[in-house]
Amino acid sequence: RFTPTLQSFHYGLKKHRNDFEIIMVSSDRNKQAFDKHFTGNTPFLALPYEEDEVKTDFISYFGITRIPSLIMLGPIMKSGDKVRPIINAKIKGFIEGYKFKEFPFPPAQINDLTLDADEIYDARCLIVFSEGASSILKSNILNTLRKACTVPSNRHIVFYHAFASIGIVPHLRKALDIGRLEDFPVLVLLDIPDDGVFNDQTVLNFLAHPGKRHQLI
Repeated sequence: RFTPTLQSFHYGLKKHRNDFEIIMVSSDRNKQAFDKHFTGNTPFLALPYEEDEVKTDFISYFGITRIPSLIMLGPIMKSGDKVRPIINAKIKGFIEGYKFKEFPFPPAQINDLTLDADEIYDARCLIVFSEGASSILKSNILNTLRKACTVPSNRHIVFYHAFASIGIVPHLRKALDIGRLEDFPVLVLLDIPDDGVFNDQTVLNFLAHPGKRHQLI
């Protein structure tokens, strides 16, 4: 379902610049499904479906745990070097938001939860829910988050804001049981263990050590 968005983004970014290329590494289980996603009209490149070994090495090297995963690689820095540096291992939010001007998409200090929620599975996140906030309050929240980003002890925390009740926001609000949407902001520190994997062991671990719920308003 993400392929049409990626195609649209590719066309849009090509209007601004031509110094990049997208290479699709498919996770399709059969050739028929691959051919459905990668047609003659697809504007970007793709690893051939038959290259299973290359795909396996790719997944292992970049630590891919979910699909779609979109990784931004930089240019080769030295002559003869075959390794490209990773600029950002998670650029899905940039693509969904059509943020052409932010190329080459370095990691954002503050993220919009309505566009990109990938980090909530991988890192400890601080989320400000303020779907009913005025423009002044939104500005104040962003300024506060920017200051928090500069504190060295907060470097392991990913900061999010949620200014609209769309996408994952209403579902996460319900799952966290933080009540109905109000005009005042709600601050939540979220830490999902085990990369968000759901199995018997993670359920047992949670039941044994559920932790305490902390909410700051």
